[in-house]
Amino acid sequence: MEKCVLLAIFMLATAFTPVDNYLFDCGSSTNTTIDGCNFIGDNPGSSFSVSTGKNILGTTSSSPVAPVAGSALYRTARIFTSKSSYTFPIKSKGRHWVRLHFFPFTYQTYDLTTASFDVQTQDTVLLSNFRVQNTSSPVFMEYSVVVNSDSPVLSFVPLDNSVAFVNAIEVVSLPPGLISDDALTLNPLNSYNGLASVALLTSFRLNMGGPVVSPATDSLQRTWASDQDFLLHKNAAINVTTSQILTYHTGGATPDTAPAIVYTTAQMMSPQNSATNLFNITWQFSLDFSYSYLVRMHFCDITSKALGQLIFNVYIGSSLAASDLDLSAQTQSLAS
Repeated sequence: MEKCVLLAIFMLATAFTPVDNYLFDCGSSTNTTIDGCNFIGDNPGSSFSVSTGKNILGTTSSSPVAPVAGSALYRTARIFTSKSSYTFPIKSKGRHWVRLHFFPFTYQTYDLTTASFDVQTQDTVLLSNFRVQNTSSPVFMEYSVVVNSDSPVLSFVPLDNSVAFVNAIEVVSLPPGLISDDALTLNPLNSYNGLASVALLTSFRLNMGGPVVSPATDSLQRTWASDQDFLLHKNAAINVTTSQILTYHTGGATPDTAPAIVYTTAQMMSPQNSATNLFNITWQFSLDFSYSYLVRMHFCDITSKALGQLIFNVYIGSSLAASDLDLSAQTQSLAS
């Protein structure tokens, strides 16, 4: 299958409350609260079950070297010496977050930096021959998967006489329609259908021109990083912000598509450079091109003084993704 880029554009209710909201501090006998979210201790009960050969709950007094939110989650881990599974009773089928937290440490004879394993659901291999050798910072993997079973299973499979482990697990339902079924493919240029059933791994999620957004301020418990480290030429853009009330249009973005701070901050072309047609704002990402990528861009015009003043092209690499994009023509209003 030829690799491609999928493009979905959002133009700018009550926040979504997940029906399924399983947060587990694996290997812990007590609950842990992170950013207002309660991760329950990893003691199987009515909310989930664990099938494993040995009940190994590892602990450590060490923490990640780099400061990280939720560092308390990484002081414990459940360790697996053979194929083991978590089973979750699901109240509402459909798209869910599956979030996995990993931070290796040594517990008794188990050196988790040497662990090599697969992680899979009944339908999808999430991680293959996965290893975490960096002890300075944890690894966080976020998947958006479609759950079609009343009792989905998440399995950890040690490889090569090794072990598997996990520090924390999140399984959280998502609002219907968050991922549209249609998108535009680039290279080759075409339409794509069936996206709503595809499992996705988050690579980057950025808040352009604004601060880091923590899960506590996002209705879907997402983290949005600042875009500053990804700007290719920092003097090419300026941060802008607004206190205007956002307008949400029927059939468009909702407060669950992204939190308000994402739409009330932006990067704008620096005025001293705007006279040249060769000028642009560029963000650069390190990607593995053996995969295809879905690129979702969120727009809200918070800079124009009148309609029809903001028209531009969007490129992904050398491919034209959107030509003469006129935000006001899409919404017929500003800050929307």
